[in-house]
Amino acid sequence: MKLFQASDVYSFGVVLLELLIGKPSILSAANDMAIQLVNCVYSVVNEDWTVEMFDIELLRYTDIEQVMANFSQIALIYVKSVPEGRPKMSEVVRMLEDIDGTNLGANN
Repeated sequence: MKLFQASDVYSFGVVLLELLIGKPSILSAANDMAIQLVNCVYSVVNEDWTVEMFDIELLRYTDIEQVMANFSQIALIYVKSVPEGRPKMSEVVRMLEDIDGTNLGANN
């Protein structure tokens, strides 16, 4: 099996979703059917993405909802099902810096 940068980006997106939502990447393995966090998030996003999806521990910080929403939007870009649609790692770093505000003056 050949691994590519797109696999790393996908894995990073999964870890970011785990942190934001506070759930493991495999939610259930009942009846030999694994329910993956990425699929669960996509189904919720298609219906009604709300702040209730986020880990309750993160929500106790003031003014965190918008930052978490921004992180979740880029995490969904990282876990696109088509590897060619995922950003390069250099773009991942730029996206994260943009959210943090450290790259606001840079040319995009």
